[in-house]
Amino acid sequence: MANSGGFVGIVQNTALHYACLGGHVEAVRLLLDRKGDVTLKNTYDHSPLDLAIDNLHHDVVITMLRDKRLISIRVVQCAAW
Repeated sequence: MANSGGFVGIVQNTALHYACLGGHVEAVRLLLDRKGDVTLKNTYDHSPLDLAIDNLHHDVVITMLRDKRLISIRVVQCAAW
């Protein structure tokens, strides 16, 4: 598995992007505990939180939002739910 800050593949997703995209809550927790970068954007300008929101992974979104590093990042998107 790639480290939580390294880009993987053409889309330049990190391990945290893939965990959020797939709805893997435990993997997200592990990567957050290991200081995965929550602000990195992929080629399509999506953050890990964006992917969790877009794919309706509510548990992942809640887990991400509990991380204090996300307080200033576009939390408003969740209001649409």
